[in-house]
Amino acid sequence: VISRTKITFTPASAEIASSARPVLDELASILATCPGMQMEIGGYTDSQGSESGNLALSQARAEAVLLGLQGRRVDVSGMTATGYGEA
Repeated sequence: VISRTKITFTPASAEIASSARPVLDELASILATCPGMQMEIGGYTDSQGSESGNLALSQARAEAVLLGLQGRRVDVSGMTATGYGEA
Protein backbone atom coordinates (compact mmCIF):
# COMPACT_ATOMS: atom_id res chain seq x y z
CA VAL A 1 0.00 0.00 0.00
CA ILE A 2 2.70 2.47 1.03
CA SER A 3 4.82 1.69 -2.03
CA ARG A 4 1.97 2.93 -4.26
CA THR A 5 1.23 6.13 -2.38
CA LYS A 6 2.34 7.93 0.75
CA ILE A 7 0.44 9.25 3.74
CA THR A 8 0.62 13.00 3.28
CA PHE A 9 -0.20 15.89 5.58
CA THR A 10 -1.46 19.42 5.34
CA PRO A 11 1.68 21.58 4.96
CA ALA A 12 3.39 22.46 8.25
CA SER A 13 0.86 20.47 10.29
CA ALA A 14 0.13 17.00 11.63
CA GLU A 15 -3.31 16.91 10.00
CA ILE A 16 -3.54 13.97 7.63
CA ALA A 17 -4.47 15.18 4.15
CA SER A 18 -7.92 14.14 2.99
CA SER A 19 -6.31 12.51 -0.06
CA ALA A 20 -4.43 10.14 2.30
CA ARG A 21 -7.51 8.83 4.11
CA PRO A 22 -8.07 6.00 1.60
CA VAL A 23 -4.47 4.88 2.25
CA LEU A 24 -5.20 4.65 5.98
CA ASP A 25 -8.43 2.79 5.25
CA GLU A 26 -6.56 0.23 3.14
CA LEU A 27 -3.78 -0.15 5.72
CA ALA A 28 -6.33 -0.62 8.47
CA SER A 29 -8.03 -3.33 6.47
CA ILE A 30 -4.75 -5.20 6.08
CA LEU A 31 -3.57 -4.65 9.66
CA ALA A 32 -6.88 -5.89 11.07
CA THR A 33 -5.76 -9.38 10.02
CA CYS A 34 -2.49 -9.03 11.95
CA PRO A 35 -3.45 -8.65 15.64
CA GLY A 36 -0.71 -7.62 18.02
CA MET A 37 1.76 -6.89 15.23
CA GLN A 38 4.98 -5.12 16.26
CA MET A 39 5.53 -2.07 14.06
CA GLU A 40 7.08 1.36 14.16
CA ILE A 41 5.35 4.26 12.45
CA GLY A 42 8.04 6.74 11.43
CA GLY A 43 7.20 10.39 10.82
CA TYR A 44 9.26 12.79 8.72
CA THR A 45 9.20 16.42 7.57
CA ASP A 46 10.85 18.47 4.88
CA SER A 47 13.78 20.76 5.70
CA GLN A 48 11.71 23.91 6.24
CA GLY A 49 11.83 25.29 9.79
CA SER A 50 14.03 24.57 12.76
CA GLU A 51 15.46 21.18 13.55
CA SER A 52 13.61 21.00 16.88
CA GLY A 53 10.36 22.16 15.27
CA ASN A 54 10.68 19.53 12.54
CA LEU A 55 11.39 16.83 15.11
CA ALA A 56 8.25 17.76 17.06
CA LEU A 57 6.16 17.94 13.87
CA SER A 58 7.39 14.57 12.66
CA GLN A 59 6.53 13.03 16.04
CA ALA A 60 3.04 14.55 15.87
CA ARG A 61 2.60 13.17 12.35
CA ALA A 62 3.60 9.66 13.38
CA GLU A 63 1.19 9.87 16.30
CA ALA A 64 -1.59 11.10 13.97
CA VAL A 65 -1.15 7.99 11.83
CA LEU A 66 -1.20 5.77 14.93
CA LEU A 67 -4.40 7.44 16.13
CA GLY A 68 -5.87 7.20 12.63
CA LEU A 69 -5.30 3.46 12.63
CA GLN A 70 -6.65 3.13 16.15
CA GLY A 71 -9.76 5.04 15.09
CA ARG A 72 -10.21 2.45 12.35
CA ARG A 73 -10.24 -0.30 15.01
CA VAL A 74 -6.70 -1.56 14.43
CA ASP A 75 -4.98 -3.14 17.44
CA VAL A 76 -2.14 -0.65 17.95
CA SER A 77 -0.88 -2.11 21.23
CA GLY A 78 2.31 -3.33 19.55
CA MET A 79 2.90 -0.16 17.53
CA THR A 80 5.07 2.84 18.36
CA ALA A 81 5.18 6.29 16.79
CA THR A 82 8.61 7.87 16.27
CA GLY A 83 9.46 11.23 14.71
CA TYR A 84 12.67 11.58 12.73
CA GLY A 85 12.45 15.23 11.72
CA GLU A 86 13.91 15.92 8.31
CA ALA A 87 16.36 12.98 8.50
